[in-house]
Amino acid sequence: MDETKMSANLEVEEETNTNAELNSGITAETKAETKEMTKDFDPKTIGIAVVVLLGLFVIGVGGFSALDWMGETVTGAVTTDVNSDLDILHAENRAGKLDNSEGYMYEDFSFVFYDELWWTEIVVHYEDQPTIIVVPLHNSPEDLLDVPVEGKLDSEFNEVADLYLAIDPKVSDQHYSLAISELSFNIVKGIGRKPIGSCSEEHEVCVGREIISCENNPNNYPVLELVYDETLEFGTVEYDGMCMKISGSGEEMVRAADRLLLNWYQVMN
Repeated sequence: MDETKMSANLEVEEETNTNAELNSGITAETKAETKEMTKDFDPKTIGIAVVVLLGLFVIGVGGFSALDWMGETVTGAVTTDVNSDLDILHAENRAGKLDNSEGYMYEDFSFVFYDELWWTEIVVHYEDQPTIIVVPLHNSPEDLLDVPVEGKLDSEFNEVADLYLAIDPKVSDQHYSLAISELSFNIVKGIGRKPIGSCSEEHEVCVGREIISCENNPNNYPVLELVYDETLEFGTVEYDGMCMKISGSGEEMVRAADRLLLNWYQVMN
């Protein structure tokens, strides 16, 4: 492995994850940060890098109590900027002034295409206070109608802040890395959970980390597992008790991640 390359990747991702917590507002820089998450990865080291980077991400938020982390930190990071270009686009979209390729309404949610990403606004509640957050995704609802969602979660899944992201350390795929970044960004900023980088199987970079998966979860932790599967035509989302699992390969991994997030945000059933 090229240690110099790996070090550069770590610095880029650590800065991106720090910004995701501490910066106020979401502007065009968010889109640039999202691109930065994957552009410099060497395909040979993506799988290993992702596990290490998620570990750094968790260390970065480890000093906060669960209440502070889910409340003040997240809320302060995601409040919309009323003067942004996105606000103008959403207003035009709700007034029916945009072409369908530029924006459309899905149920009561406005989706607009801006700077190569699809953006919507979600109302969430922190400490019983409604807060509007801005959600950037690579796919809009109409792009995800063919991604199946099956199964059911236990009620206990949402009772703790920690959420174990079970990653396959052998996978070297840019879209797999992007799906993890997209999930981590939204889990923190929109859903108010604490992603913990874990491994789905033993590996040299997994020493000291939880080895956990949907099938290997003796402590019944909330788990979100990403399964790289080239045999699937489309990405899939499965719920099973204390486990969320997304499966697919290439762009289908990102589509599955976005489908899960829009289901979690209650935008899509």
